[in-house]
Amino acid sequence: MSTFQRYLVNYRTTDDYLCLSIMDIDFFKLYNDHYGHPGGDECLRGVGRVLNNLRDNLGVYTSRIGGEEFAMLWFEKDISHVDDVVRYLQKAMVELNTPHEKSKVCSHVTLSIGVYVARCGSTDDTKTVYDLADTALYAAKEGGRNRAVITGNDITQYEILSAE
Repeated sequence: MSTFQRYLVNYRTTDDYLCLSIMDIDFFKLYNDHYGHPGGDECLRGVGRVLNNLRDNLGVYTSRIGGEEFAMLWFEKDISHVDDVVRYLQKAMVELNTPHEKSKVCSHVTLSIGVYVARCGSTDDTKTVYDLADTALYAAKEGGRNRAVITGNDITQYEILSAE
């Protein structure tokens, strides 16, 4: 949360948008029940590696925020680049190809992703921005999972389906 607060108030003047994504592994409880806790731990590590690659390749700050829930935080000059980050993550999850026999949406581990996009400098209220990203996550889950829902004050909410 301290990193998030720093991002909200210390954006670079060249950045137009702050993006916060909250995501979780689809049907992780079913995964853990089927593959056991050691399998669940390995699944979490695999997702962590994918997220670390996002940090290394796209400059996206990533973090595990609890259980099977993760966050991404980054700046964008062009709002259309939000889609690039989401698609990169979805493609990496397909390539990770961790089997998930008990998933109700796919044969491998997938993510539901909520993204909230705020104009830099428009707020310093971390709770509200976090809650709006979390609401987008729940919209992705309610929409069928294995997708991203992107929303923000300056954009109309839309979703990106994972390319399988």
